[in-house]
Amino acid sequence: MVVVHASPAAPTVDSLLVLALAASVTRGKDRALRWPVFTDGSHLLVEAYGRAKRSPLWSRASQPTASARRFLLALQSVSSRGLDARDYDVARLSALVDSGLVTQSQQVAFDLTMSVAAVRVLHSHRFGRIDPSDAHAHLRLPRDSFELKVAFGAPVTSVTPDDLLDAAEPPCVHYLLLKRALAAYRARAISDTTVLPGVRKIELTTGQLSDMDN
Repeated sequence: MVVVHASPAAPTVDSLLVLALAASVTRGKDRALRWPVFTDGSHLLVEAYGRAKRSPLWSRASQPTASARRFLLALQSVSSRGLDARDYDVARLSALVDSGLVTQSQQVAFDLTMSVAAVRVLHSHRFGRIDPSDAHAHLRLPRDSFELKVAFGAPVTSVTPDDLLDAAEPPCVHYLLLKRALAAYRARAISDTTVLPGVRKIELTTGQLSDMDN
């Protein structure tokens, strides 16, 4: 009797997607991002994807989740908070959504980019875009107990991402006043371009104040 040994089954698409996503998260670098290296937040992503068994957090059946679409809309409007949407790869995310996430590489790119953007925008809100030590070598300021790990998990399922971003903003009246001033200056800039330097100054100040008031 001839015994026929079955050849090993090829990995399913889902298995390949999981492996590719896990490799991208662990690598801590993606040259397609505006800021390619994200090793400062990769430990959060490794933990989050570990809990999800390395499955995509932001898409199901090759389609962005409703929470992903809502969070992308919130990212597109971060300029009202003194942030630059380009820092969170909004254009890339929008293009990937428009592509339909047809291929495995598009699904991996979308999930990774969304996760990196979520970590970065939450960090920027709470702690600022500018390290105080960059302004002065010996400037060391304490930070509050804001849990970035907990905050990162919220947008994945949230129906109100703007509320999450509001909660991540520094709890000080000076930041709120600057945010209001930024909106007023931008409204004036539509008809008076001479106020544009003032707009930029406020944007930079909000980035510093997030860190310096904690």
